[in-house]
Amino acid sequence: VPAGAERLTVVPHGALHGLPFAALFDDQWEEYLVERAAVAAAPSASLLAHLRQRGAAAAAGAPRVVAVADPVAPRIAEEAAEIAAALGGADLISGSGATVARVREAGGRSLLHFACHGRFDPLNPRGSGLKMADRWMTVREVSALELAGGLVPLSGCETGRAGVGKGDDLTGLVQAFLAAGAGSVLYSLWIVNDASTVELMERFYRSYGSEDWSAARALRSAQCEIMQMHAHPAFWAPFVLGGI
Repeated sequence: VPAGAERLTVVPHGALHGLPFAALFDDQWEEYLVERAAVAAAPSASLLAHLRQRGAAAAAGAPRVVAVADPVAPRIAEEAAEIAAALGGADLISGSGATVARVREAGGRSLLHFACHGRFDPLNPRGSGLKMADRWMTVREVSALELAGGLVPLSGCETGRAGVGKGDDLTGLVQAFLAAGAGSVLYSLWIVNDASTVELMERFYRSYGSEDWSAARALRSAQCEIMQMHAHPAFWAPFVLGGI
């Protein structure tokens, strides 16, 4: 990272889309990359320029938080309530009310947060999805949403995994949300720990919701804080900001 740079945006290729760049360790400086700068990723340089224009014109509608907890991830409900409170005036949809139909009404939101299970199907990436209260919402359905340039955090397992086709063409949830109109997507690269995810999201929104920080800067701050509590990258490095 050049001296004085506060942010690094990476455009990966092929298998590198699954690499947590924030967790790259510099032996000379004896620190992780995220300790030196905020790190983000973009599917392509041309799309990054387009996303910046989209983000500048993003809708200012009230944030919406969608949460579907279950016995495997019981702290999802706690996470969603704390996020909604941190955002102030957020529309919280949880439990049996968090249906696919309600998600389809989300157009015009400045932020659309999902706290739920995610799944990736390597044999059929378009069948990957997010678990809503009534059923799984697939990549195909996500791409048909009408979003308006805001941030979409996906607080679930493997929400950033994608099938990589010819010409580095990606198929997954992140690409579906960007195709639907999102300005940026916060996603995970592997199966995440329920407790540390709640801790990271709390810290992310503490900065993003109250100090007018960019999502990249807020994510970096949250990751560095979690690093002090749980040193292994498995706890703080799975989440990546894709886009602006």
